[in-house]
Amino acid sequence: MNVDLEIKQYLELLSAEQKSSVLELLKKFVSKKDRPSAEYTLLQYNLELEAAVERVKNGDYLTHDEVLKESEQW
Repeated sequence: MNVDLEIKQYLELLSAEQKSSVLELLKKFVSKKDRPSAEYTLLQYNLELEAAVERVKNGDYLTHDEVLKESEQW
């Protein structure tokens, strides 16, 4: 089986917290100096975007009204 596909299949089974742990481990394997900065930035952006989408799917977000109420306390 293709390694990238197998990794993707396992990632889909993980919770957001588990994915965050895996991401931290992956970051330890690949240092910034090992990658061109533009490629690293795009990779980081895509990973953060995927994590945000996962949080929304799991209901971990505030509605507009909730944000307005919260901002009144600032």
